Amino acid sequence: MSLGYVFKNVAFGADATVSVGSNESYGLNVRKDLGNNIEGAVSYGRESGVNTWGVELAYNVSKQIQVAVGYSDATGAASTTDIAVRYNF
Repeated sequence: MSLGYVFKNVAFGADATVSVGSNESYGLNVRKDLGNNIEGAVSYGRESGVNTWGVELAYNVSKQIQVAVGYSDATGAASTTDIAVRYNF
């Protein structure tokens, strides 16, 4: 469980999300609208002493639905490629 806050237009039109959560976790995610319903993001997180970073490219199908593909790598673990579908409330 984590709780975060979005800071709009932090730099160059990008939004930054800062989050903290249980199990000694925190994260930073910077997301930028690239135009034509496409967004790019980079992230960094730490949970229980493990550092994780990632990159993501997403397409906004509608105002509430987003499809994304991402790559992440964690210290001491194999990297992963993920496909996600999100619903924004």
